[in-house]
Amino acid sequence: MLLTYHDLIKKIANYDRCHAGPEMEAAYDEVIKFYPGARKIQYPCGEKIFHWELPPYWSCEVAELIDPNGKLIASKKQSNLSVFSYSPSFSGKIDLEDLRSHLFTNPKKPKSIPFHFRNQYRHRNPEWGFCLPHEIYENLIPGEYTVNIQSNLDYNGKMTQVDFLKEGKSKKEIIFVGHFDHPDQINDGLSGCIAAFEVINRLNNRETKYSYRAFASVEIVGSVAYLNKEPGFAENIKAGTFLALCGINEQLIYQTSFYHQNILDRAYANVINTRGNKEVIFSHREKIGNDENVFDSVGYEIPMGTFLRWPFENYHTSDDNFQNYSKEAIEELIERTLQVVDILENDCIPVANFKGIPSLASPEIDLYLSPTNISQTRNTTAIEKFGDKLSKEDCEYIQGETDLLYHFMRITLRMIDGKNSVLDICEETKMPFGFAFWYIKQLETKGLVSLKEVEHL
Repeated sequence: MLLTYHDLIKKIANYDRCHAGPEMEAAYDEVIKFYPGARKIQYPCGEKIFHWELPPYWSCEVAELIDPNGKLIASKKQSNLSVFSYSPSFSGKIDLEDLRSHLFTNPKKPKSIPFHFRNQYRHRNPEWGFCLPHEIYENLIPGEYTVNIQSNLDYNGKMTQVDFLKEGKSKKEIIFVGHFDHPDQINDGLSGCIAAFEVINRLNNRETKYSYRAFASVEIVGSVAYLNKEPGFAENIKAGTFLALCGINEQLIYQTSFYHQNILDRAYANVINTRGNKEVIFSHREKIGNDENVFDSVGYEIPMGTFLRWPFENYHTSDDNFQNYSKEAIEELIERTLQVVDILENDCIPVANFKGIPSLASPEIDLYLSPTNISQTRNTTAIEKFGDKLSKEDCEYIQGETDLLYHFMRITLRMIDGKNSVLDICEETKMPFGFAFWYIKQLETKGLVSLKEVEHL
């Protein structure tokens, strides 16, 4: 029995998750089993959509390369990456010089097996071949090599994908996307899918204003098919985020949607760079590109950014494995994404019920902010002063940014004029949304403001 989402990732990481095939489908089945309510989606292989052709169903039973001395050089049984994904069958003897054109290596990662994926997008005329660590490639001996690849390309099969919906009061949706393919790799693709599903899973016990969906895609072509074949869903999706490289120990960054005017762009900026003094916000696809380009495209116009960790040194290699996966890193990314959801759900427009400036230090109000109120003095911590609903992260931030507290209080009193939302106030005052929202809710409790719902989607 799988107890955690980490167990799920570890179990299906080494499945042969090609664009369409038996182990890809089996991996999706494991996701559905772990997340009850997730939905399997299937489209016929070979169907053409906007000049894209859905991939055939590829299965490969055997893929072996043996040198002239009978030594096994590469085997699919040892690693799914050893054979070109979507390689056609080939059996026979071949001289080393002719074999070299069928070998793929990465000289920058000489000990690693690289991922050859081009056939998945060129399946009309696929090439057979093997992937080798470059140091093995350089030491191949002259002579005849034995090749045995037994595979099958079936256009009568189906391409499988999975999504997971959390319904809200509104049909307007936010979608979190990851690509599920990339065999024997964890952070590139798989971790983003499971992070997205975990976000939805944690939202399921909440009442939400908006609806939220996770989608585990076949990279690019799967998203093309999804938007085309599910027009009702596409119409409801108002914004989204691609989640990527979630489990590596690198900096969290965010790439904006194409026009960088999306509410999610603003929310992620608040969550990962409240003060605005870190280089963590980048333009659309500035570092890497994934399925966000399909959603954020002409005709669909679904603004979609990318939330990821960067840089990524193990791209498309066997080093993208569970040894280079951090449970803490992916958990932080999930929690930050849930904070973004909190902004979408809770942002509102505060309207003052007073004129002028109220005395916040009055005993009846007691909401005056100063460094001595927020720092640890007289055994009063930030949590004790401001309530246990504040996150540890928010408390640590405001304890370290006490110079902003008076500024926040002063600006807030001026901006609660019915024209600005809580997020607007956060951007002006460089405060985390969790703290600002909590504080404005305290003003509401004291009767100083009324809160008006804001529609962001």
